[in-house]
Amino acid sequence: MLSADGCVEVLAPVDPACCPPPLCGNDLCCTFVAFFNLLPSGPLWDYWKEAAISYFQRSDDPSQCPLLKDPQCPSLILHAIYTVLKLRVMVQGALWVSFRESNPYTAVTTLDDHLARLHWEDCYNQHCRSVLLGEITPLEIMGECGPVFCPPTFSGELELAVKRGVAVALTRANTGIIKNLCALNWVIDPLGAEIIPDLLHVDDRMMEPCDPWGCADARFIVRHSRDWLEGVGSGDVCETHLPRPKVPAYWTPTVCDPLGLPQMIWPGVLAAECIVRSILPCSGIVRSEC
Repeated sequence: MLSADGCVEVLAPVDPACCPPPLCGNDLCCTFVAFFNLLPSGPLWDYWKEAAISYFQRSDDPSQCPLLKDPQCPSLILHAIYTVLKLRVMVQGALWVSFRESNPYTAVTTLDDHLARLHWEDCYNQHCRSVLLGEITPLEIMGECGPVFCPPTFSGELELAVKRGVAVALTRANTGIIKNLCALNWVIDPLGAEIIPDLLHVDDRMMEPCDPWGCADARFIVRHSRDWLEGVGSGDVCETHLPRPKVPAYWTPTVCDPLGLPQMIWPGVLAAECIVRSILPCSGIVRSEC
């Protein structure tokens, strides 16, 4: 399996039972009942506690609770209801969002901030690109005066999936990986891409297949490893144990896009190539597809 240390035979299995429960916890009814049971016992409380528990075992809508309109209901019963609602707002509206957005693996609304922090620069999706990328890139068409950049119209879910993949890949690259093939593939795996040595490339001086790690002109092929990317998802606090949606990893130009673009573009592969180029000192990197 791929890891930061290269290919390893065994990794600790991911057991969902080891994961903590989602921050949404039990349903709201159980939380209300738990808080009521913490109140004192005695003639002053037992009747009202029983009435509150009886209602919230049937409904989790406090706005319809008859105790709110009863002037004889002890204030601590009402304060327990208020405390539960405030706790839910703080946990699900502030604490969870802070936890979620602090990690590029789970971020939903701050992916652009993570990319800015990681100093991401897309070497393809821009007007000014390196000449090392070839005479024409998959995001360009040939015009009368040379290549013309055509900004892609990726769907929103694909764009977010690529942003998340880039953020995760750059985070992995910053862990201090061993620069071997497996570790590089571990870095770019979130982008649905992989890198393999071009064993068909022949060193003209030696007239034999080139050692991909020993020759100065080693060549590598970047290609897609699967046809989907992990999407971002809704980020709901109660969906942390659910798998992320799978987003198609390719984009097909429509009739509204300029003629001359490839029939299928893999934005994750393009982003992975940019990352690999920033890690490897050699320039012999080619794509097997757009």
